[in-house]
Amino acid sequence: MAAFNLTKLVNRKLIKISGPDCYPYLQSLFTNDLRYLYEPDRIPKRKHAIATSNVLGTFMLNAQGRVICDILLYRTPHTRYECKFSQPGEAKEPDELLIECDANIATGLANTLYAYRVRRKVALEIITNLDVWCLYPRLNINNKQQITGNDVEANEVQSFNLVTIANEILDNNITIVNDPRLDLMGLRILSNSSYDYNNIKNEIRSKFNFDNLNESAIGKYILHKYRMGIGEGSEDHPEGSCLPLECNADLLGSVSFDKGCYLGQELTARIHYTGVVRKRLMPIMLSTDNTKAPPTMPFLSGSDIIDATNGKKLGVLRSVHRGGGLALLRHDQITESSKPIHEATQVPITTWRPYWWSNVNS
Repeated sequence: MAAFNLTKLVNRKLIKISGPDCYPYLQSLFTNDLRYLYEPDRIPKRKHAIATSNVLGTFMLNAQGRVICDILLYRTPHTRYECKFSQPGEAKEPDELLIECDANIATGLANTLYAYRVRRKVALEIITNLDVWCLYPRLNINNKQQITGNDVEANEVQSFNLVTIANEILDNNITIVNDPRLDLMGLRILSNSSYDYNNIKNEIRSKFNFDNLNESAIGKYILHKYRMGIGEGSEDHPEGSCLPLECNADLLGSVSFDKGCYLGQELTARIHYTGVVRKRLMPIMLSTDNTKAPPTMPFLSGSDIIDATNGKKLGVLRSVHRGGGLALLRHDQITESSKPIHEATQVPITTWRPYWWSNVNS
């Protein structure tokens, strides 16, 4: 029987942006094309992703093209159904979108967005009466920690307990949508903050045929996204320290290369059209004796990972939680003969190419 974990994402916050200029304002700031939220026919088809016009993965960059933060952008019941730049003298219709971001940078992001507002007719508000949840599959494929393209191509994806929904829900009390980045990231749920686990479970059971749900702590969700190779939040994407294509924005459908100009677009486009992204965020496992609770202090973000066979630097550690994590690595230099280790602790590291990397050259 398919089994799922339901986790309240206490590390995520929502910012509401409302006003008639929502679309042109955010279209000029975010890496992805907001027309996908208003015109579903434009959404590109991606393998291992669920096409949805109700939520959009994107990034916000600084003027130098470095990542400020990753974002999920949601429609609401008050989002209008067409995007356009209003003509002079034309009445402007109201509009509304929700921005999901790392809770630690929500205030800073709101201030940054406000600074770029200029004369746009928009209002910003950090939301305190909505919570973010995630429903995701409980994976158990012969106890394997690595999920590669070979597993998926061998049709073992059936045992991944894939969770998707055909009819997404948007109302004032609960929103249930597919995660647009990756199929195995499951469902994103926005609920009234008065809802607890039992309320969410009952809503899901009443609307969809999902039954075997377990409430899980945030740590299990973090390990799940690490296992998928998904970066999220300021720990995985330190502000000003990484490029969107290094964060796999292109592979996750979180950047558009034909939407026109946006903040930080020039460097992103130049890297894309040269066709070379030497470093990418990759999943890792620390080979320690105590995999349930390995020491965390020595594994500092930004510390070096080297190849034990020749001493060459392969990349840097990004984040670690209970033996799993992410690292920014030279994927072209990692071969079957490579022996990655964490230089400071000499702890061996296992890494692999995520199953959704089908278009990445070695």
